[in-house]
Amino acid sequence: MRDETPGVRAVDLWDRGRPHHTSGYFIAAPRPAVVETGAAHSVRVWLQALADWGVAPTDVAYVIVTHIHLDHAGGAGALLRHLPAARLVVHRHGARHVVDPSRLIAGARRVFGDNLDRFFGLPEPVPEARLLVPEDGGELDLGEGHRLRFIDAPGHARHQHMILDTGAGCLFAGDELGTRFVDIAGDYVLPDTAPNQFDPDAMLRSARLLLTLRPRAVLFSHFGPYPRSGDALSDRLREQLEAFVALGRSGPQPPTWEQVHARLREHVRRDLAAAGIAWSSAVERDLGDHLEVAAQGIVDYYERRRAG
Repeated sequence: MRDETPGVRAVDLWDRGRPHHTSGYFIAAPRPAVVETGAAHSVRVWLQALADWGVAPTDVAYVIVTHIHLDHAGGAGALLRHLPAARLVVHRHGARHVVDPSRLIAGARRVFGDNLDRFFGLPEPVPEARLLVPEDGGELDLGEGHRLRFIDAPGHARHQHMILDTGAGCLFAGDELGTRFVDIAGDYVLPDTAPNQFDPDAMLRSARLLLTLRPRAVLFSHFGPYPRSGDALSDRLREQLEAFVALGRSGPQPPTWEQVHARLREHVRRDLAAAGIAWSSAVERDLGDHLEVAAQGIVDYYERRRAG
């Protein structure tokens, strides 16, 4: 737990029982807010963090999720049971799925199979009366300069927004600007191209938006603060996103998941070597799940294009 920008604290949510995988953030404003609940298994981490900071459960005004994938919002319903005054702030395209998470669970189970319950736990429904659904560009004033602006970010998922705290100067990026592998290198970022709504054109627009927003800090949900400038992150994401998408292009026959996965592993090995980072068993372990799911997303993107 640490302060990332004035009034913003980070929490390692121990997603899947592992450190340095998923970050949550707490905005210590007059109307305090939790950003990213993490999975259902992470609710206990949030409750302990709030207790350690002396924050009464009745004081939290908002629980905010960047999007509704289970590693970001799966704990929303359970956390709200412990925070009686809080409202859940969720993208308009995700609102109905937190009220009735059945389709969300089914979609996640197609990706994670029998590991779903062990990795994340199952989400609880959120009462519709406790939702706050901002529009693109809408703002939420937490007090003392913490004014949040919600920015549609549909490259990773249509139900995602990035959130700019204009007072603190930080951008909560969700999964739109990639995943930061802090145990490999502080600035090592790869795109998150998970199925089934990956849209590279939209993700490129978000990357370019960094050049306009120029936040003082970019706060990743996976994982923590980016140590370099937003311009550097924009360049990195655009370069790697174009490379990832190219791996799915083919001749007469579309490539299989196995082929794209093998190409992706080789691409990342070369990318690491160019940065002076050896491909080790630890690196392979850190990247394993990410590259498998990223390959699924690339294949799914081309299948959707062919289907029209």
